[in-house]
Amino acid sequence: MSPSKATRDGTTQAYVDVWCDGGCSGNPGPMAVGVVMMTDIKGEIKDIIVHGYALPYEGTNNQAEYLAIIEGIEMARKQCVQWDDNVIVNLFTDSQLAYQQLRGDWTLTDQKMINLHAVAKQALKFFDDSETYHLKVYKASQHETRQAHNVAMIAMTKLKDSGIP
Repeated sequence: MSPSKATRDGTTQAYVDVWCDGGCSGNPGPMAVGVVMMTDIKGEIKDIIVHGYALPYEGTNNQAEYLAIIEGIEMARKQCVQWDDNVIVNLFTDSQLAYQQLRGDWTLTDQKMINLHAVAKQALKFFDDSETYHLKVYKASQHETRQAHNVAMIAMTKLKDSGIP
């Protein structure tokens, strides 16, 4: 889903759009996270922030997706507290599993996923408890999160090039 189709109420002064993607080399394998964040104030794009990193330990693709979402939420939180105005954050993930679990529609059974879900829900609590900052999670296509995916893959390539298995 593009930002134009996401929450735009006409009265809010500031928006933060965050695209998240995580992946691993092998499943399980070394993981990487990519996040692209765009800030929009009064209809004008102010910043585009790109962030990615690789983790030298193994995990699953689903774990990497959760790590990307957590990173995206934290990046959005840090951006929001810089502004005094009403801010709407639109967070986009292509992970059907994480999206449905965060909505409470799908259950969790794996302990590592339960732990990551708890961290994500705790990070979301900042927005749930705020009257000024609001965050909505959207299910996006892989095409729509491709920039975040590319950032994650660059991080993964750098990890492999460093010789860390």
